[in-house]
Amino acid sequence: MMLAMRNNRCRIAAVALAIGAPFATGCMTAGTGVSPAFASLQGSPRTLAVAGFLAQNVAEGDAGVISDLLRAELVKTNTFIVVDKSNMDKILAEQAFASNSACANPECAVKVGKLLNVSHVVVGSVGKLLSDYFITARLVNVATGQVEKTTTRHAPTVAGLRFAIKAVAGEIAGAPSSPESGQVTATAASPAAAPPTDPGGKRLVLAVADLEPQGVAASTAAVVGDWLRGALARSRTYDVVERKQMQTVLAEAALQQTGCTSEDCAVRLGKALNAQRMIVGSVGKFEDDYVVNVRIVDVESSKVVGSDSASGKGTSGVELAVKEMAERLTQ
Repeated sequence: MMLAMRNNRCRIAAVALAIGAPFATGCMTAGTGVSPAFASLQGSPRTLAVAGFLAQNVAEGDAGVISDLLRAELVKTNTFIVVDKSNMDKILAEQAFASNSACANPECAVKVGKLLNVSHVVVGSVGKLLSDYFITARLVNVATGQVEKTTTRHAPTVAGLRFAIKAVAGEIAGAPSSPESGQVTATAASPAAAPPTDPGGKRLVLAVADLEPQGVAASTAAVVGDWLRGALARSRTYDVVERKQMQTVLAEAALQQTGCTSEDCAVRLGKALNAQRMIVGSVGKFEDDYVVNVRIVDVESSKVVGSDSASGKGTSGVELAVKEMAERLTQ
């Protein structure tokens, strides 16, 4: 039974690979120990994974939120093919590697990079000294084990961390950086083409998968997802699938949307829902701030066509942040 299920996943992987999906599905290429999707990228200088950051005087969950934000910002740069966290966790788990462990040195980066078959890995740490937060990131070349770039940024507040993370992503991607981490200008969201329509001029159908809770209750993530779904519906840019309708269709198709954060999962859900676009993402918490990361996936091409992140303090703050996120994603 398990072998049949695995062979079926591998057949799905082959289809995904044929249509150009760049991310792993968890199947391994015989004799190589790596995912076939990643094997197809072998030799590319632009495949990258972000390892879990080392927590220094902050909670491990907070460090995980920083890693997720950096991953989202690196996707926006369009400089790298960035490995999705859920796919990375799946592959590392199959290789008996503790993906949740912090990886802060080049030796660990090389080990992780070889398992994922990527050319570069970002490792680093996030810490707090008095009231200031510090982020250090290193870009490691997996083939040579050499650190190609190192960057450190600090922020005096939690809100300032978002600007610091944007600056770190820009420096890793090779963009010009501001000399003062506290003076970094926020970059715009990576939006989908606007207005998105089908060949007949009709609005595209979009569904929002349940957001993955990271250090927050599942009910909290569900509420945030509903806020995003409602804000997108009010924009009238997309025909947004209602959550109840989505749950009914997925139940009939025996598909589970919980924990769906990867592009290949978004494609499967989108096809079942007859939607052209899917939104997947996560909700986490850094101290008193809620942090939301989302990506818009084109179901036909399996490509990410838009992404954004937002944060807010308390219930009212994150609700407003999600509404503003919806506006950016529909511009």
